[in-house]
Amino acid sequence: MPSVAKQSKKKYFLVTLIFMFVAGGVYYWWQMGELKWKDISAGTLTFLKTSIVVEVANTPELRRLGLGGRDTLDEKTGMLFIFDTYSQPELWMKDMKFAIDIIFFDRNFNVVDIKENFRPESYPEVYISKEKAKYAVEVKSGFLKQYEITPGNKAEFEAY
Repeated sequence: MPSVAKQSKKKYFLVTLIFMFVAGGVYYWWQMGELKWKDISAGTLTFLKTSIVVEVANTPELRRLGLGGRDTLDEKTGMLFIFDTYSQPELWMKDMKFAIDIIFFDRNFNVVDIKENFRPESYPEVYISKEKAKYAVEVKSGFLKQYEITPGNKAEFEAY
């Protein structure tokens, strides 16, 4: 019959092995979820009453530039920001030439916060989402009212 010390070592080894396997699986799943966004440059974001075509800002450089420097934004288009962390992201109007509405989403594309009519002259003001968000989309000002987008609404994203 094995000694108590040998049985304890076996249990410890088995628990450690299981923990490492689970932790490795979670890390792999997390990395795959993050990597898929790096390959996506555009898609469609669908709400209850409308769909829009979005460019994807999935790198720090693209998020920093955003829509800055552009003269306008076509109807039913926008820019989808993918944030590195699930937190309360901050957006600004640096180099913007037109007003926008901003929609913040959780990890499941549930609307968690909105900012209406964010104007270029507000720079250097920074808008901080009131709730944790993983994504945000910037659209032409008036979009929120026109399509009755409010916190609690759901959207779906389909990549091209």
